[in-house]
Amino acid sequence: MQMTIDLADAVTSQLNQSEIITDAKRQVLPIHDLSQLRELTISVVPRGVQIQSITRKLSQYDCQVDIGIQQKITVPQDEIDTAVKELSGLVQQIADYLQRQPLTDMPYAIWIKVENEPIYDPDHLANQRVFTSVLTLTYRITK
Repeated sequence: MQMTIDLADAVTSQLNQSEIITDAKRQVLPIHDLSQLRELTISVVPRGVQIQSITRKLSQYDCQVDIGIQQKITVPQDEIDTAVKELSGLVQQIADYLQRQPLTDMPYAIWIKVENEPIYDPDHLANQRVFTSVLTLTYRITK
């Protein structure tokens, strides 16, 4: 739905205004070459919406947006734990920031929850040495 794409745009804008990251991109199909992932890559992707009636004229839209955080791990094998811990800290900063920060471009969207399962993708890490973590944000819009 258009509303979820608009929400993804608002989340992207909010992230780019933060002091945490400045290069998030809203994408509908976040496919990256490994060479692109040498730099930290933040992808904001519309995920879904659940709609419930509140009254005859009002509906509640719980819109979900995924934020993918990816980076190729280039450190030696014995330093991977430290690199994953640092990137996981960035994921936590993003989650904390969005939880406490109203969306400037969509102030009527109310933050409901954030999910981070799994906290990183072990297959990407083991097979491609890429840290991949996905935050799923849920915002509520009533109209």
